[in-house]
Amino acid sequence: MTESPPIQRRDLLLSVLFAFLLIVICGSIGLVVLTDKDIERAFAFPAVALQVERAYPGQIDWDQMFNSARRAMFQDLDRYSDYVEPQVFRQMDQELTGGYTGIGVSVVRHEQGLLVMAVREDGPSARVGLLTGDVIIAVDSIPLAGMDGQRSTDLLRGREGTTVSISVLRPSGTDTLTISVTRQRIEYQHIPFAGMTHDSLIYVRLLDFDAGAAADLGRTVDSLMRAVPDAARGIILDLRGNPGGLFNEAYEAASLFLEPGQFIVGTDARSRWNREIHRSIGRDITNGLPMAVLVDRGSASASEIVAGALRQTGRAELVGDTTFGK
Repeated sequence: MTESPPIQRRDLLLSVLFAFLLIVICGSIGLVVLTDKDIERAFAFPAVALQVERAYPGQIDWDQMFNSARRAMFQDLDRYSDYVEPQVFRQMDQELTGGYTGIGVSVVRHEQGLLVMAVREDGPSARVGLLTGDVIIAVDSIPLAGMDGQRSTDLLRGREGTTVSISVLRPSGTDTLTISVTRQRIEYQHIPFAGMTHDSLIYVRLLDFDAGAAADLGRTVDSLMRAVPDAARGIILDLRGNPGGLFNEAYEAASLFLEPGQFIVGTDARSRWNREIHRSIGRDITNGLPMAVLVDRGSASASEIVAGALRQTGRAELVGDTTFGK
């Protein structure tokens, strides 16, 4: 009886080892799949849909059902989260890059209606005395409590020149105010004013972070720096009443005043693959000028990203009131 050549025995051992490892890996994957709650929840949803289809065969509009399910899931998160239909999202995208017809406020859902986050200082609501923190509870006598955010805000929109009557609860009082506001076209003007103060400080008022805001901010600061070379003693960025806007605009705006690689904002999650960290790009266009950022309770969202980034890197001091807290 002849012995197997050593090379054949080695191949056999490697095959057995490979098969063993394959069994262990597959078993581990199977164990993870069977015990993963996320996968269990993912299968629960179609299982419910299958039961509904069996009970109501051919009677269900599944597009409407799934949209309703999406809205319900978002409504249980927080007042800032909402499901936006694709066609509404396209409309919002157009508004963020141009303008809209309305009463000039930024709002979020509230249990009693719509909470006013910010009042545009050059808009119709500012002229009639609407304030940040007010709660709009009715529009043209239509109660907003329990109504989804998109339907509520749609009631504030309308043709330019038309008047809308809103009922407002003000935290500082107990009475309900009735205010008439004339809708107008709100064109986006990111920077209504910028200049040099009498004591050689650059002052820039930034109203929002909609499309183009960061570029406008950069051009404005650069032009003021060039107009008075070596004369500027510091810079004041006024974000009071700025309700935010696009994330990338906030990221680019913060980068204007930071050196490369500095932390701006990040997101954390249970999975390390879902964690994101955004660091500054470019260089500080002011060459390290002392900086102050003005904020108040109307400063929200993108404004808080910028203010927080500049403060936590030690680049700027924050002056004013507690921000909105979004």
